[in-house]
Amino acid sequence: MKKLRSSPISLLFIAFAVSLAVGAKTTPVRARATLLSLFERSDAIMIGRFDKREDSGTNRVGSGFTQVTTKTYFDISTVIKGEPRKFVVIEDEGFRYQIPKGTDAPAEAVFTVGASQGDLDNTPKPGDTVLLFLKSEGDSLVIADEHDGIRKIQATDQNVYVDRIKELNSIFENGGADPTRVAAWLVRCAEQQTTRWDGTHELMQGFRHLEWRDQKDPNGYERIDPTVSYVRGPEASKALTDELKNALTQILISSDFRVGPRSNELSDGDRELVALIKRWDPKTAAAFLVSQLKSGAFTAHENAGMMFKVAELIGDKQSSEIVRSYRETKSSSSGLTKSGWIRLNQMLDNFIRNAETQLAGFDTISSN
Repeated sequence: MKKLRSSPISLLFIAFAVSLAVGAKTTPVRARATLLSLFERSDAIMIGRFDKREDSGTNRVGSGFTQVTTKTYFDISTVIKGEPRKFVVIEDEGFRYQIPKGTDAPAEAVFTVGASQGDLDNTPKPGDTVLLFLKSEGDSLVIADEHDGIRKIQATDQNVYVDRIKELNSIFENGGADPTRVAAWLVRCAEQQTTRWDGTHELMQGFRHLEWRDQKDPNGYERIDPTVSYVRGPEASKALTDELKNALTQILISSDFRVGPRSNELSDGDRELVALIKRWDPKTAAAFLVSQLKSGAFTAHENAGMMFKVAELIGDKQSSEIVRSYRETKSSSSGLTKSGWIRLNQMLDNFIRNAETQLAGFDTISSN
């Protein structure tokens, strides 16, 4: 068995201060690393089952703080990249903070650095299926990305991940990668809800990277997501042909955005898909969003977001005013009376009628 380890004291960190720092300034949310980025940084990729996590050693390093070494065990079912293996063990170190007696908090607390509630919800637990991304470091393998090197996945999505990663194995077989093939691969990612974020976010960030280079903006790096492929992403975006753009537009048109448990919300991948289509076919994107508004399947919060995007796409002042009023009314939705909800629905109906009128005379909108 080959032992896998993480960088010392990198995966786990004491953050009991999270509960003490209410009102403190928060840091920007880090986007999830894309498949392309993780693939480029990984020497081994595999699917397995989270078996168990055990403490293997402790060392008190201060008053109330204990350094803990843990081992996490995975049973491997599929190796997609790298040498075959049946199981792996990941060893890492972290701190635990002893909570004083008499408080409502648990006796010990361990938190992931910078973790949002969504991150914590997706933290693998025993029995979960995971996708592991590992890289070589000397004679050992370590997690390729401290935040996203272990991705919790649904068992039903395994084939999608296996197919996409095997395709990357072929694309990078000779070391290099044809940008057009990478672009086509990202479009295939967008076809499936499971990997839609991986395809659309990579392309969106690629376009933004190209714009930064063209504008020679000295602060452009601040707007480039570090979790995407710095070289391949922009190359793929630049190589995106009209045929591939049309394919993405068709994905948008044919998608009902109702996959998964959050059926009344747009996923991050769906949002990025809309933003992509806006670059070359804003009328289609706006018309599709209007059709979603008409379905009545979304929350007031989601409606406000889609209305804002439509108003931006069609560049209509009246639509923007309706969006502003809708948002102001929605902000007090917790205390809305029946008449307040009726007013919200009336504003939505007015917005839809106005947008459809604008779209009827909408021929072309200049875009990138």
